[in-house]
Amino acid sequence: MIKALTYEQINEIESHFIYAREDRLRVQELTADIAEESSYAIDPTGIHGTKITDATARKAVKVEKETRELRLWGEVVKETFEYFKRDILMLNLLSMLYVERFSPEEIMDRLYIGKTTLYEYRKEILRYAALKAVSKGLIEV
Repeated sequence: MIKALTYEQINEIESHFIYAREDRLRVQELTADIAEESSYAIDPTGIHGTKITDATARKAVKVEKETRELRLWGEVVKETFEYFKRDILMLNLLSMLYVERFSPEEIMDRLYIGKTTLYEYRKEILRYAALKAVSKGLIEV
């Protein structure tokens, strides 16, 4: 059970929801870059070999670490949306908060909820996302 998240943890979780699309594009970009640098060629013996420099290998390790974390955060976002699909109000709130980027006032008007309800639902979403992030080793609580 997660009792309280720090301000930094809340910001980290929310930033991955807000920038989920950009994170996915970043993963694609990084993996494409390293794939282009790793050229394959047939060696003189006729056995398939590679021409990968030490610099390319070091970059690949760095890219793997960065993309691994971004992919895991992408899974947290996806699993959170999947979990709240069964509750249309929560799904709409998730979308309005993190995809459409509506202000709290706009969300309250559109969903016919009060401020307390909005922030309680947001807290529920963040708790679920935090549980997923903890299970993937992304944050510690």
